[in-house]
Amino acid sequence: MNKAVAILLGIFFLLLSEINSQSPPITLIFGGDCTFSDHYAVNTKPNEIHKTFENIPWMKDADVTMMNLESCISTRGTKLEKEFNFRMHPKYLPVLKYGGIDIVSIANNHIVDYGLQGMKDTFYYLDSTGVKYVGAGLDLDEARKPVIFNIRGVKIGFLAYSFAFAASANSWGTVPIDTNIIKKDLRNLKEVEKVDFVAINFHWGKERSNYANQDQQRVARFAIDNGANVVIGHHPHVLQGIEQYKNGFIAYSLGNFIFGGNSRKHHYTALAKITFQNKRMKSEIIPIEVRNFCAYDIPQTKKDSILNLIQIFSKNEKE
Repeated sequence: MNKAVAILLGIFFLLLSEINSQSPPITLIFGGDCTFSDHYAVNTKPNEIHKTFENIPWMKDADVTMMNLESCISTRGTKLEKEFNFRMHPKYLPVLKYGGIDIVSIANNHIVDYGLQGMKDTFYYLDSTGVKYVGAGLDLDEARKPVIFNIRGVKIGFLAYSFAFAASANSWGTVPIDTNIIKKDLRNLKEVEKVDFVAINFHWGKERSNYANQDQQRVARFAIDNGANVVIGHHPHVLQGIEQYKNGFIAYSLGNFIFGGNSRKHHYTALAKITFQNKRMKSEIIPIEVRNFCAYDIPQTKKDSILNLIQIFSKNEKE
């Protein structure tokens, strides 16, 4: 990797003064859009789902691994009238545990694809397998509830927001991307829950665009200004740039990860890895390859080419 890319991507060391300097290292891994349905199900037999992540075992080694689950989990519900509808069969649930996925964002435009029944079933199946979820609920108060992990005495809070199907005081859905709500949620985590570290997922941006727009940048920086440490984006289905803003790290879009929503069997994408220890946070982008809906590590030369692309996308973030 050349020096410029190393400075941009390899990455940021940021001061986290509130975390105990004697704590052992804590590692978080974030991925983009995952849909274990449709083309994934066509190409993956239930007795082969362990292969999906077996070539990147470091996901299981992380203290917390988080993805965006771009579907409901159900065999029931009324199909919503929209262009794309994704519904994961419960028999594919073990893929989450095989991959070491501890928490998913469900603040997206597909958690609602099979109505309220589909969303309720999603809650049931995730609860049954021990995978946490954040970003949607039966009303806005429920949807806004954070997930908090206590890792070796360090409290890590997770929040998630979406541009689509907003919940209200009396209706089910996702948490809207509203700066007033974001500010209140961050204040609750910091002042009431007393968390040490906050990661926010946003479902936002323009599909198929490699460049974040001004609204993404405004909201991401607002989140950092109000106490978030890491901002992770998804929905564009392609990689976008990254940014160090003050003492925070922003990945505007991590693109598709294992995405059965289309028939594309080969693509390159990336994960974000966050490690903190001794009052410092290290953030890395890890390029990976997906072939036939299975993830693989790749040679460093190929990683460098993807990192260079992300560098280009990062330079063109709109001010």
